[in-house]
Amino acid sequence: MKDQKQVYSTLFSTVYDEQAPVGLIGRGTHYSILRTAQFLNNLYQPQTPLKIQDFCIVWDEDHDIRVIEVIEQLYLKNLLAPVLFIGERKGGVTVILDKEFYNNKSLLRSFSQQLNEISQGLDDPWCSEVGSLDLVTKEANPETLINDTSEKVSVYLNNINNLWSLGQKEFRQ
Repeated sequence: MKDQKQVYSTLFSTVYDEQAPVGLIGRGTHYSILRTAQFLNNLYQPQTPLKIQDFCIVWDEDHDIRVIEVIEQLYLKNLLAPVLFIGERKGGVTVILDKEFYNNKSLLRSFSQQLNEISQGLDDPWCSEVGSLDLVTKEANPETLINDTSEKVSVYLNNINNLWSLGQKEFRQ
């Protein structure tokens, strides 16, 4: 019998799903890849035809699905387009963004503020942090996403990105 994939939200399809840790990084780190239709490019400009967006949820040992509420709110507010990775750990949500978006200080400031509003609006409020994949070891605090060294976190995230080519891509029927 084929493995059943967890349905986390009706807004996203689950492409890949680890329900438990694989390997010894962090404290129970594992991940899922979700996919959605995306009508905006990485800088929030309308695009036609629409593209698909793959993004990664990085789970820790408790596989806290409350992060799905944050992701759904980002999507419904048209904020998900630049997101590559998102995860919750120790009462905080961390988002790793597309480099081009991250380097646009105006968009980044607005995104960070709205992410904070969404995170603080939860029944159990979370703090929030944003970073860029190439800055995981330089500026962002990787321990907020995965409890391990910056070097290991960077390799882990880059390996996932290499496997799945996260972000937006052409829709093929």
